[in-house]
Amino acid sequence: LAQLLWFLGVYAAVTAAVPWTVRWTARPVLSLGVWLAVIAVVDALRWNVHPTLGQLNLLFVWGFLHQVGLHLPALRRARPAVLLAGAASAVASAVGLAVLGPYSSSLVTYAADPEPSNLSPPTLVVALYGLGLVLVLAALWRPLTAVLSHDRVYRVIGAFGARAVGVYLWHIPIVALVVGAAWLARFWEPAFTPEWWSAHLLGLAVTLVLAWLLAGV
Repeated sequence: LAQLLWFLGVYAAVTAAVPWTVRWTARPVLSLGVWLAVIAVVDALRWNVHPTLGQLNLLFVWGFLHQVGLHLPALRRARPAVLLAGAASAVASAVGLAVLGPYSSSLVTYAADPEPSNLSPPTLVVALYGLGLVLVLAALWRPLTAVLSHDRVYRVIGAFGARAVGVYLWHIPIVALVVGAAWLARFWEPAFTPEWWSAHLLGLAVTLVLAWLLAGV
């Protein structure tokens, strides 16, 4: 659980910087462009000077996405087609960097991945992918608002959203228990077979339900 609390320090630093970063919204293209350039420079330093320097992007990548969030009120007023085109460009750039390298093709870290992790610390790939998600959210803001205006729908979203951070914090130990149960059962199936998918979907269901219950406690 302690390993997953890294975001509190980052969130505190990003929030403390708001009196300065909110002023940069007056020149969005310049400020966001500088953010992305700094992230790219840190990535280069990480690979060419010392890996520890990459930790700076814990602040710069999430700080960049926070900066994008400051523009959300203005983005919601833009034409959806323009926003979706921007989102497609951002995600395509992220995919291009991931496929061509030197970035990993995975957004998450796993032991067998020979490429540098995109998540620990985050990289330009994550920044561009996150930008794409924010632009999609802005493009869909009006229809989402209409859907969530119905209490029955909103209650479902609110019930999970109220415990989302708790689910995030509790999912790792529960995943460990699920994997342990699979080992004890000597479960081993080739990837992407129906049995493999069934086991993963069952594990996902168990993890979400137990984490949601623990988050409530």
